[in-house]
Amino acid sequence: MLLVLVAHVVFPEAARAGAKPRPAFSVRKVVSARVEDSWRNLTGTAEVQLPGHWLFQQQRLAIKDWLQRGDRVEIHLGYNQKLVKEFTGYVTDVSPRIPVIISCEDEMYRLKWVPVKFSATSVRLPALLRAICPADIRIDALDVDMGHFRAKNVTVAKVLEKIKQDYGFVSYFQDGTLYCGRVYLKGADAPKTEFSFQRDILADQLEYRERDDLKVIVKATSHQLKGKNITVTVGDEDALDAEERTLNYFQVGSEAALRKMALNDINKLKVEGYKGSFTTYGLPSVRHGDLAGLTNTEYPERDGVFFIDSVVKTFESGGYRQEITLGSRAALRGL
Repeated sequence: MLLVLVAHVVFPEAARAGAKPRPAFSVRKVVSARVEDSWRNLTGTAEVQLPGHWLFQQQRLAIKDWLQRGDRVEIHLGYNQKLVKEFTGYVTDVSPRIPVIISCEDEMYRLKWVPVKFSATSVRLPALLRAICPADIRIDALDVDMGHFRAKNVTVAKVLEKIKQDYGFVSYFQDGTLYCGRVYLKGADAPKTEFSFQRDILADQLEYRERDDLKVIVKATSHQLKGKNITVTVGDEDALDAEERTLNYFQVGSEAALRKMALNDINKLKVEGYKGSFTTYGLPSVRHGDLAGLTNTEYPERDGVFFIDSVVKTFESGGYRQEITLGSRAALRGL
């Protein structure tokens, strides 16, 4: 079947200080688009290149003159008549050149402008986020005690960066909800897409690693509500090619107890399977947290299901592609 690339970039109506609102408009002719998203990144980003002009109410107008920083944007991509909304966010920059390059960020953009002044002797993470975020932001956070927490002269985004740095809790937006401390949201119940090396995978940078070949060094930190944090390093410290990982615990009473827990958990990191990324077609569309089922008729013993850590989507004249980076192997029910 012939696949025809289609795109639709939508700019909803935008308010203008001291002037009439800018009416909504959309562009269907796209030079290129790139969307990047991962639970490892605080902010999801997109870049779209558009022709310099478009026709609006029988007038030929310059796109760059109609856009301002902070305008909302939606990017829909697909084949034939099937479009998928791949990005929702805000315009952060508009280049004056031709084609016009529009840089965008997801909902995290808003939180980079919200000031924070907060202090509490004891606060749980969900309550902290509800206190500092705008009221219309949906929040899904790990329910843990953060102990004494103080922040001032910073933005919400900076607080989220500090939480990641000090506690290891990642933050990101998905479907308009701010998640904090949660990585694979749906676990084994996440949507799964099958990918065949012989049919769907166009190129790959994957390496299959057996358990005996895996070398890991873990820096484990126990966050104490009172007193200094406890930190230990365990694993294959003599191996030059060992991967470095960070594990976070809470209120582990001693260095010996922390070391025992870290040694037990390091075995969970040594799981046989694929590491790296592969490139496939733009549809079916996937996103981080989904499951990727990999099959290979030449090496069926290596078949498996893996979580997706990040996705980079590119759309241009040469095609619509997804570069998918794999995370840990999924432990599925019934297997």
